[in-house]
Amino acid sequence: MNKVLVVDDEFIIRKGITKMVEQFSRRQMDVYTAGNGLEALALLRKHDIQLVLTDIRMPKMNGLELCESIHAEYPSTQVVIISGHDDFNYAKQAMRYGVRDYLLKPVLPDDIFSVLDRYTDEQSEQKPVHFSLSDYESWMELLEEVLWKLEKDRIPEVLAMWGELCEKSGLRNEQIAQLQIESLVNIKKRLSKRSFQAQVNLPDDLKTLEVRDMLRQFTGQIMSIVEQLENMRGAKFKNPFEEAKAFIDANLAEEITLDEVAQRVGMSSTYFSYLFKKESKETFVQYRIRKRMEKAKELMEIPHYRIIDICQDVGYADYPHFTKTFKKFYGYSPSEYRAKMGIA
Repeated sequence: MNKVLVVDDEFIIRKGITKMVEQFSRRQMDVYTAGNGLEALALLRKHDIQLVLTDIRMPKMNGLELCESIHAEYPSTQVVIISGHDDFNYAKQAMRYGVRDYLLKPVLPDDIFSVLDRYTDEQSEQKPVHFSLSDYESWMELLEEVLWKLEKDRIPEVLAMWGELCEKSGLRNEQIAQLQIESLVNIKKRLSKRSFQAQVNLPDDLKTLEVRDMLRQFTGQIMSIVEQLENMRGAKFKNPFEEAKAFIDANLAEEITLDEVAQRVGMSSTYFSYLFKKESKETFVQYRIRKRMEKAKELMEIPHYRIIDICQDVGYADYPHFTKTFKKFYGYSPSEYRAKMGIA
């Protein structure tokens, strides 16, 4: 790698990063600069640039749009996002365009040197200083899952993964502090989409702490969210899907809707429908039909129970529809089943 492009609309920052790249001692670098995405694309069309270091917020064409264009036109060109804490969610969107690394401002020479080491495939004695967006996104999805399901036995493992992720990144304390805050904001947003408003405290003194103490504070915040979730659900169910299924099972005679069940477990109906099928391997409607048929079959083994009463007890006002559904489910009608059981 010999050609690097630095893209930032602030001249001082652009000049500073350029100087850091030029100070890289392991290989001579040709450095180009651009003040926005359009200028960057013009340079990419003229020169065989291997690495782009770009900010997110810029006029005319921002960093995200630039990443998209590079991904489409120059797939072999590597891109690293260099931006601030407030732009982290934008940086995550760049993953769809192949961006895998993110440097947090303020950027120091060692950060740039480590990136150059990484992308020139040279061995460095220093710990690489970069943050994997794909690893972060996978971890965040996992944290959201175990929190929402209240799988408390898995939380220590997931938090340990977070500690390893921070340690492997080689980020400085103030950068890790920014990530801690961003992660709390992120999980709050994710849970709010499930109609749960978590209360989190965003400490302003994290940068003064050692990483171990930061992680301890972060763990405390996560456990506070767990407690809030338990209080919301009355600590009755460990898993929202257990709660949903228990509610359905207890109301087989009623025409409860998917919206009602989703609201009960604190999710939007669309998200609940998607996750219910993913978790149960059957849709909400399929699950309810199966449970109704299982309940009907169980009741038909009681001799004095009339089939017409069983039909109503499992939520069917239309007797022909009930018998048709039962036969489709089991292969024989309710009366045929009773005959097989020796019940008149």
